Amino acid sequence: MAQVSYATRRKIRIIEKELGADWKNLHVGKSIDAIYNIVMGDHRKNLFCKVDPETKVKLDEMVEYNDMQMSSLVERLVREEYDRYTQDRDASVARIASQFS
Repeated sequence: MAQVSYATRRKIRIIEKELGADWKNLHVGKSIDAIYNIVMGDHRKNLFCKVDPETKVKLDEMVEYNDMQMSSLVERLVREEYDRYTQDRDASVARIASQFS
């Protein structure tokens, strides 16, 4: 049997406690991590992308300055940018609609 980390063994114990011994048959083709996330109710999605080194340095600086996790900062930045985007989009749609009224 392959060497399994403590973290993986812990996840398996939690999965078995929640889903029973038949957990593998309930989720064929899914990884232990994926099943664990389902059991724990963690529906967040991984966000992987490559950025220029200068951008990464700036991002790290903002994370440290704000004393928050990278994921929290990215969520905040997206939320703020999305708010701006929807305001611009709605204003644009309103302008177009007013031309036809």
